[in-house]
Amino acid sequence: MSFLVLTLAACPRPGGPEPHGHGHEESAEPEAPPVAITRWTGRHELFVEFPSPVAAQPMRFHAHVTRLEGTQAATRGVFRVLFRRGDTVVAQASAAGVTRPGVFKPETTAPAAGDYQVAMVYDVEGVTDTFECGTVTVHATPPGPKEEAPGGAAITFLKETQWRIPFATAVAEERPLAVEREFAAVVDAAGSSQLTINAPVAGRVLFPSSGSLVVGTRVSAGATLATLVPLLFGDDLARLQASIAELRVTQAQQEREVKRLGDLVQQGLRTNQDVVEAANHLETTQVRLRTAEERLTRVLATGQRDGVAVRSPLDALVSQVHVGNGDTVQAGMPILRVADVQRLWLTMRSIARPLAETADALPVAVRFANGSLVDLAAYAPRLLSVHPVTDPESRIATWTVELARGSTSPLLALGSSVVVVMRMDQPANVVAVPRTAVVELNTRPWVFVQVEGETFEKRGVVTGRSDGTWVQIVSGVAAGERVVTRGGFDIHLSSLMGTMESHRH
Repeated sequence: MSFLVLTLAACPRPGGPEPHGHGHEESAEPEAPPVAITRWTGRHELFVEFPSPVAAQPMRFHAHVTRLEGTQAATRGVFRVLFRRGDTVVAQASAAGVTRPGVFKPETTAPAAGDYQVAMVYDVEGVTDTFECGTVTVHATPPGPKEEAPGGAAITFLKETQWRIPFATAVAEERPLAVEREFAAVVDAAGSSQLTINAPVAGRVLFPSSGSLVVGTRVSAGATLATLVPLLFGDDLARLQASIAELRVTQAQQEREVKRLGDLVQQGLRTNQDVVEAANHLETTQVRLRTAEERLTRVLATGQRDGVAVRSPLDALVSQVHVGNGDTVQAGMPILRVADVQRLWLTMRSIARPLAETADALPVAVRFANGSLVDLAAYAPRLLSVHPVTDPESRIATWTVELARGSTSPLLALGSSVVVVMRMDQPANVVAVPRTAVVELNTRPWVFVQVEGETFEKRGVVTGRSDGTWVQIVSGVAAGERVVTRGGFDIHLSSLMGTMESHRH
């Protein structure tokens, strides 16, 4: 949330320059209110104030120029004011460069009394924006004060503050909107794109040394997914263990025999040939024992990688893992499941609704956990059934959207939770504003309307259907009015705290 920035530079200082717009020198005679004009082009906003012009008297304009992209104060350029009658420019004022960011102060002398068409021109970097400001009357004598027209409570929110916070506006407009509803969903691979890999033999499952496979791991065709170390059970295991024990006894006996023969050779009672034959028998026994012990180690230990390789049949992602590293499986048991994610399923579950509400439904967007909204048009969305399938006991309805080319979005990760936006009917032309323009205060929706450059109204609204980033305004705002899309809550805080009266620079 952005925070309200109070412009300390607006405080009056002894000997400071004259007030702008909202502050005026005290005089014995009441004065007419200044002229305030707000205009927009596609690139800039102009908010200008100047005293009611009097023939042959000095005129000083206080023009705020805002770059709409990012709501930034203009920092350079030339600003001109043109008083015209027909095609003739009768008087003009010009200011080359800003007096401070966003503010131009051109000066001139007012022309003769009468009505003039006024245009204001902003030139920057070879690009010109022209603001047609309508008819302005130059008075023969200073006009008196005017009675203020009754209206809603206005909130003053200075340009200096708008430039310092995240702030933006947009025009309420008629546009086609449909009724939309949002459904929580889980991302999965399409059922026909998934393949379960089963254990070819009974054994202990060992995953690659790089780490256990998890959902979402990308694998290539022919890659080793796991190794199955065959296991021995029952009598087979008992016979292997008995064989090792027997070989150890035989080895000990043969080692004693070799030593005994060696002693007899030294006494001249036996030949070296007898010792060589006994040593050969001992070496054979040692090899058999070592092989049996290694086999038993592979069976019982999880650190070995020898065994039957389990390979991926295709380029895919791991969509399910049914066993853990080191688990024992029987032949034919599922080890894991891989999926070609070129097609994805978004499985939605919700409380059952009347079938009439879902007759023309169409999936149009997905909202992710980070708040981003992605249009589904590029993914060729398709509902697998005309209506949701409802469980008769729980009354939970399940509905599945299939997406083609699903792997092109990294946010559509298998197993992730998303929100599917469903369009429930045909669009109708209504007055709409960006969704961000509606601010909820005390559970009620409000919109802040920009009446002038620094003047806003807080309007209670009635909202209707919504479609993506737009929401219908049933009442409270008319088409063509400019609304605040960023910074509305800051204006609300300003209305609570009060706006500083002085607007000096």
